[in-house]
Amino acid sequence: MKNDHWYIIDYAWHGQQTLFVDLQGTANGQNFTGMVRIVDRQIYGDLVNPMRSNLDQQTIDKILLYLQEKIEKDFFTPSSK
Repeated sequence: MKNDHWYIIDYAWHGQQTLFVDLQGTANGQNFTGMVRIVDRQIYGDLVNPMRSNLDQQTIDKILLYLQEKIEKDFFTPSSK
């Protein structure tokens, strides 16, 4: 949908390999908030799990791509916050 959007509210490192990211946004006219865990550049969490998420697969794929782009650009380095 044209009005779909999401953004990172906050993130925090737990150790050197585990990153928690809080997201908020709107998808298909519904507001959502959720957290994902990133370990060794792999993204996990109910928000992006098709079996547990309230979001459709297309939205999940877009959020995963958004996060992967942030990871590749080193957005989550401790000095970028």
